[in-house]
Amino acid sequence: MLIEWKDKFRTGVAEVDHEHKELVDIINSLHETSKTDADVEGFFGDLLAAISAHFALEERAMREAGHPDFRPHKGDHE
Repeated sequence: MLIEWKDKFRTGVAEVDHEHKELVDIINSLHETSKTDADVEGFFGDLLAAISAHFALEERAMREAGHPDFRPHKGDHE
């Protein structure tokens, strides 16, 4: 395992925390695979899809909550 999930990573938003854990799992899966070219290509495809979905969820949650740091955080995503 490359990254161990810790409680200090929690945001308090169940959906966001779940997706953060999934991202950690995806990264750990590459670390644990044989790392052939196909493994790496598949990893980056999975990672890009997961990150894109996560950013959309996180931005929606921040916007709906009226979070004051929404705009700069969205800028970080972009």
